[in-house]
Amino acid sequence: MGISVYICISMRRIILLLFLILFALPGQLFARPIAPVWRDVAYKTVDSLSMKLDIYLPPDTTLMRPYPVIVYIHGGSWVTGSKEAFVIPYMEEVLRAVLDEGYAVVSIEYLLADTLSGEASFPRAIADCKDAIRWVRAHAGECRLDPHRIGLWGSSAGAHLSLLAAYTPDTLFRGDSLLSRYPAQVDYVIDDYGPTHLNKLFRTHLDPLSLGLVKMAAPALYREREMMLSVFSGDERRRRQVNSTCRYYSPMTYVGEGAVPTLLLHGDKDKVVPLKQSRKLARALAKADTPHRLVVYPGAGHSFRTFTTEEIDDIRRNVLDFLHTCANKNTEKP
Repeated sequence: MGISVYICISMRRIILLLFLILFALPGQLFARPIAPVWRDVAYKTVDSLSMKLDIYLPPDTTLMRPYPVIVYIHGGSWVTGSKEAFVIPYMEEVLRAVLDEGYAVVSIEYLLADTLSGEASFPRAIADCKDAIRWVRAHAGECRLDPHRIGLWGSSAGAHLSLLAAYTPDTLFRGDSLLSRYPAQVDYVIDDYGPTHLNKLFRTHLDPLSLGLVKMAAPALYREREMMLSVFSGDERRRRQVNSTCRYYSPMTYVGEGAVPTLLLHGDKDKVVPLKQSRKLARALAKADTPHRLVVYPGAGHSFRTFTTEEIDDIRRNVLDFLHTCANKNTEKP
């Protein structure tokens, strides 16, 4: 009798374990690895330095039509980072969902600033991003990509570049002459906690006396500000025009000219790029009657690194809802 009861309990435990493995925990136990189909593809070369991209395709290869494309631009304060950007837990999970929906993802490199030499990476960085879009259009047929359905997605500094690339006209920030015959326009942009108003972010309105006080009271903050400004303005001689330079490279400047549907995701505890940067852009988009949505995550800081499973699920829902309603003009699911 005792042996029979023990066997019965054991069988129930085995059945429960099998149920959990097969149905309840597929994401944790059997999450497929995300790997690009094409890795380190050079999309342009400047001064013997190649800019590369990785192409991720949906797992369902039975689709007969070309895949709509999301070009992803990594963050890193414009000075660091790489196209292998999906190490952040929330990005990996959302990427998997986007691929499952039938989208291809193209993750790109761009020129990073050399803060030691004082050489600015702009406008080359934004030209690289636009050239990557042009490369996708030029080679769409070879990679089963849809040249007519392309969007942008970026995180932090990459979100700033995504907004700038999405909002500015084709004639601005031209790069490779061979790629320039292809358009760089996109259908939409997803902005994860990106800077939108550089003059506000870097407080360029401060007078020399105020800056001197900041330098004495918070030297680390002052050095970080100076390093970030060098990304856009380069050496001290060009820094005299810092206000106009920051305005030129701010997405806010171009709202109303060519702004596309925009999804903004931001935490209200972000101390690197304050939430008011996204709020300011959202107000400008509303004034320009541009479709947009701002999603604020209470308690979240920069990069969303501490997000719970529930918060990651919420990002996934918001991104997919945005793609279904705003990105596809014909509202047809890819």
